[in-house]
Amino acid sequence: NETGYSHRVVDLAAYIASKGL
Repeated sequence: NETGYSHRVVDLAAYIASKGL
């Protein structure tokens, strides 16, 4: 669903930020 997708995007953003990209 849309909310699930949004959470996925947030998760991905946090993952990228964690890598320090």
